[in-house]
Amino acid sequence: MEASQPSIKSFKRFKINRLIASGGMGDVYEAIDTSNGSRVALKLMTIDIEDKLPDAQRRFKLEAQSLERLDSENVVKIIETGTFEGVPYIVMEFLEGRLLSEITDNFVFGVDEAFPIMLQLLEGLSACHKLRIIHRDIKPSNIIITDAGTAKILDFGIVKDLEGSKGEQTTQGLIMGSFKYLSPEIANCLSPTPRSDIWALGASADH
Repeated sequence: MEASQPSIKSFKRFKINRLIASGGMGDVYEAIDTSNGSRVALKLMTIDIEDKLPDAQRRFKLEAQSLERLDSENVVKIIETGTFEGVPYIVMEFLEGRLLSEITDNFVFGVDEAFPIMLQLLEGLSACHKLRIIHRDIKPSNIIITDAGTAKILDFGIVKDLEGSKGEQTTQGLIMGSFKYLSPEIANCLSPTPRSDIWALGASADH
C-alpha cells in the first residue's frame, strides 16, 4: 500500500509511523500501541470533514459500530474505537499485504488463482449480510490480499447497517459508492441490498 510521512507523530497512546491511506472520511496510519508494542492501523476522522458532510461523525461512528459487530476472517478486525480530544478514531489490525488494485495493475488472475480469493470475499460478505450490514463500496482498492494469502474487506466508511441505523433515511437522489462498481439499483438512486455488494464484487473481478 502507498505510504507517506504523517502530519502528526502521536495520538492518544499511539505512536504514528506513517500515513497508509487517505479517504473521504479520514486518514489511516500505521501506528504502534505503546501499551503493548503491537502494530495497528489507526483511522482518524478528517478534522474539517463536517464542513463538507454535516453527518460525518455519525457515519464514522456507524463504521466503527458495524465493524464491532463483525467477526470474520475475511473482514478487517477492529480493536478499539472512541473519541479523543474531539477526534473520532478506529483502531484496527495492521495487515501486511497488497491491495487487490495494486496486484491487478500488473497481473491478470487466472480462474484457478481468482476462485479461492472470490470464495474468501464471499465469506466476508456473507458475514456482513447475515448481520444486515451492506458495505456499499466493494472495489479492488478496498480489498487486501495479506502476505499469508487471506483476502480481507476494508473500509466501511459508507456502510449501510440496517440494524445499527434503523430509522436512517438516505438523502433522496444521493448516490454513494464508486461509479465503476455501482449496481443498477444504486445507480438509479434506489436503496442498496446485499445484492449490491455481490454486483460490486463481480465488477471488481472484471477489473
